[in-house]
Amino acid sequence: MKNRNEMIPGDNLFIGARLREAEQKRLESTLQRMELLLRFVIPLSLVIQLLLPLAASFRKNVPRKELTILLWLCYLAADFLARYSIGVLSRIPSISNSFWDWYSFEFHLYAFWAPFLLLHLGGPDNLSSLSLEDNKLWLRQLFLLIAQLLATALVIYRFSFSFLSSIAPLLLLAAGVLRCVDRILALYTATMDSIRKSLLEDPHLGPDYYQTLDPYAARLRSGLPTVFTVPDRPRHDTIPQSSASKGHKFDFARSPGKRIRFAYELFLKYQGVFVNSIFSDEDCVQSRPFFESIDADLAFKVLDTELSFAYDALYTKAAFHYTKPGLTIRYARLAITIAALILISAWTASNSNKIYNAGIGITMALVLGSAATEIVPLVSFLFSDWIFLIQYPDSGQCDKRCPLLEQILLKLRNWDKLTWSNSVSQYNLIRFCLYDRRHRRTGKILSLFGLKEKWNQYWLTRHNKLGKKLKDKLFDEMRHTYPDNVAVKKYSYYPYRSNFPDTNRALRRVEHSIWEKIKFSFVDREGEQLDFDESILIWHIATDLCNRRQQLAAEKKGAAKSKKKAGVDDDEDDEHPSQMAKRLSDYVVSLLILHPGMLSERAALGTKRFLDTYAELAALLGDGDDDIGEAKACDMLLMAYADVESERIKGDRSKSVLWDGCVLARRLMELAEEKRWAVMWRAWVEMLCFAALSCGGYYHADRLREGGELVTFVCFLMLQLGRGDHYKIHRGDVVARVGPPEEPPKMLIQPLDTGEKIL
Repeated sequence: MKNRNEMIPGDNLFIGARLREAEQKRLESTLQRMELLLRFVIPLSLVIQLLLPLAASFRKNVPRKELTILLWLCYLAADFLARYSIGVLSRIPSISNSFWDWYSFEFHLYAFWAPFLLLHLGGPDNLSSLSLEDNKLWLRQLFLLIAQLLATALVIYRFSFSFLSSIAPLLLLAAGVLRCVDRILALYTATMDSIRKSLLEDPHLGPDYYQTLDPYAARLRSGLPTVFTVPDRPRHDTIPQSSASKGHKFDFARSPGKRIRFAYELFLKYQGVFVNSIFSDEDCVQSRPFFESIDADLAFKVLDTELSFAYDALYTKAAFHYTKPGLTIRYARLAITIAALILISAWTASNSNKIYNAGIGITMALVLGSAATEIVPLVSFLFSDWIFLIQYPDSGQCDKRCPLLEQILLKLRNWDKLTWSNSVSQYNLIRFCLYDRRHRRTGKILSLFGLKEKWNQYWLTRHNKLGKKLKDKLFDEMRHTYPDNVAVKKYSYYPYRSNFPDTNRALRRVEHSIWEKIKFSFVDREGEQLDFDESILIWHIATDLCNRRQQLAAEKKGAAKSKKKAGVDDDEDDEHPSQMAKRLSDYVVSLLILHPGMLSERAALGTKRFLDTYAELAALLGDGDDDIGEAKACDMLLMAYADVESERIKGDRSKSVLWDGCVLARRLMELAEEKRWAVMWRAWVEMLCFAALSCGGYYHADRLREGGELVTFVCFLMLQLGRGDHYKIHRGDVVARVGPPEEPPKMLIQPLDTGEKIL
């Protein structure tokens, strides 16, 4: 009897054929699924590649969370889809010859698609990173590029049938590598370490200490009379304004190109702010007289252009692209891409009858999309500020440039339009408390998922435009803080304190009685300085209450003005000191809540103080169902008796400053209206300047990705006016002289004693 396990040879052949047939069907099914997947994913990747630069172009001047979320999703999806598609192409299995013949031309398209996806990985020219943290990942991007390059080369090798048919994919591969290298270089040069290294100068030894002191010691040992004299060199910041501004003869009002070139020079000089670098007094010799002699409108245009260059250097590829080597590489990449596109288009047209229409459509869409992503950035270069760096390569040669080219450029767009958002975020304690009171159930649901804080920040943060009156007043306040030509280097947010030598002395002539009324909001009973966030919240509450009292007074006079919906004030209201003070108050508090690191190194304490104050205000308003508006809440606080600092009554366990704000408001209301708002306005300007100069450079750079902050503009303006403790080099090198003491010259002819004194 035969063994059951023994098989007839014919059965083996039959089973083998069935297995091969099953494997063939499995490969066909896998290939069809992959093909359908690629037909969906690759066009989607192309659409995102076209949408991404469009969304990134609004990033500087639209500070809205919706745009940030859209940009974030597109940025992540673009990289994911490109890498995923290359991975799918590299995993397509090998197939038998009969099946290969049927799919040969369709497979050949895969050799074209893979390098297109590598081009997608390079990203758009106007967006290299979403945040400063992304710039730190340049090394990881390099390793990912190597992996994707190997996968793309594998796809080209497997699906190119001849050397001639592989020329176009190889050209695209070279263009894709150049584009990815551009992105990696942009990420690396935008890191804080790279910026810091680029700003480092050669080590400076200064005059030789040993050679100077050795003769001095030798004369002392010899018993010779010796003096050690140091010449008194003038400080650089005391140079007269006329001599400092002699080389500054550009007509910025009529020539935007010269203004842009000058702003670029200032950016190169002051980009060290982002890495907390130090400056010399010589750095502001040209900028200070310039800003002291112009109006606020031109000043904000120059600052806007400076920070626009900073944004391009940190978050785009512009810092490398808009140089001569960068432009050379871009034109070479464009030529390579166009040559490859012509070859691909010719091959597709000659084999159109052998390829599915869907494959032809995807290929031609990739061809046109890649051409657009290469040509559009070159066209947009004509509309960017960088074009004037070619028109004016050196500020000293501005008069030697071709005026006709500038006239053509001036007609391309409005160069006087600000590129930043020209708005400030607004966050109000009382409004936040009332919103939370009206939406208690929603708040409880959001708290379960840990989303309440983010939701409140998103829903309660408003963005109001900066009015011209406010910018003029703010600029004049900072420019005329020091009437003399000597710039005070340090700042403190102590207004009115005449015995503090480094203070902002804008209100140093105000009566001592005012300082006695408000000093508790800056110093404690022992004379120690309060935390900055504590002073901010005290003045924020006082500003709201005083503003409510101002509205009540206006209503009594029948002069109350209607407000626009959504809480946006009229431009006319913007001109009133109460509205300008409230605008700055809500802005500084928004920094405290949304970006606490910009105001204090102890961000957790500032958040706790805000929440404790909110809890005490919520307890005062109660949990009733009645609808309480901002006006009624302010009235409740005004009616409550508060004349003693809360720490003397409650201790320091709770960090709430609600009643301290009420105490300050009551004391400010004792002043005349004009003086009251002058005090509050200058106090807020003082705190804004202190925040600007004490904020770390990393935070200034980080906020540029969402339209920039007013506090960053103030920081650059103050530094270019010569203010701030960033200035550490004042007198430069001095060479001491060692020698005998100089004797007064002897008179060879003695004057006659006529009783007159000789002067």
